[in-house]
Amino acid sequence: MKAKAEAEKHLALGLEYLRNKKTGAARHHLLMALFYRPGDRKALESLEKALFPPEAITYHVKKGDTNLSIAKKLYHDPQKTFLVAYFAGSRHNGPPVPGEILYLPLIEGPPPVKKPRPLTSIQKARSLFARKKYREAISLAENIVAYGPSKSAREIINGSYYALALQKLKENRLVEARKLFEMVNRDYGKTADYIRNLTNQLRVRADYHYKKGVRYFLDEKLARAISEWETTLRLNPEHARARADLKKARAMLKNLNGLQ
Repeated sequence: MKAKAEAEKHLALGLEYLRNKKTGAARHHLLMALFYRPGDRKALESLEKALFPPEAITYHVKKGDTNLSIAKKLYHDPQKTFLVAYFAGSRHNGPPVPGEILYLPLIEGPPPVKKPRPLTSIQKARSLFARKKYREAISLAENIVAYGPSKSAREIINGSYYALALQKLKENRLVEARKLFEMVNRDYGKTADYIRNLTNQLRVRADYHYKKGVRYFLDEKLARAISEWETTLRLNPEHARARADLKKARAMLKNLNGLQ
């Protein structure tokens, strides 16, 4: 009789603490209730709530599940693999075991990104490419590649960037053309040759503007010198002398403006 009374007393206290969201105290009294009356269904159910509140996700491990696959399924984020590994491994220091139940924290985050169906999307991407809507074709093809490897999508991406680069080349916009060619696989078309030739042309132009900047600097026309050296670096970001001289010229101009 004493055990029954103690069990009921601790159960009542445990339920009261649980209602007041004092889970630590609730766990203590519910465990005491089970000590005096093992198998008490009410105490067991309440203890489960105290141990795993609504903010937890209950997951039944299936055959073939891995920490990574569970993270993708529940959190839609492979970077949460460590979280699953921690809770799955807390019992046996290993991967999840089929049949076991995992209690994982509920984490708020952005909704999963709906990825396009590869078959219909690749057809649409090809249509966009054929209509010379290269930017749209690239966007759709990149989504397909994010879904999974696709040789056809990669071909559309290469072809679209290649076509855009050729357009910029015709407009004599060499910097933009080179950037676009650099988005293409080197073995696609004449990409490697275009990049090499454009790099050489841009270096020649960069040197021209650098020397022009030096002349302005010697004529004490700092603003014009700065402008020429900025152009130099836009054409050839690796031009060390232009970078150093530009820094000095800007400092000098700032000091001169401060004296006025």
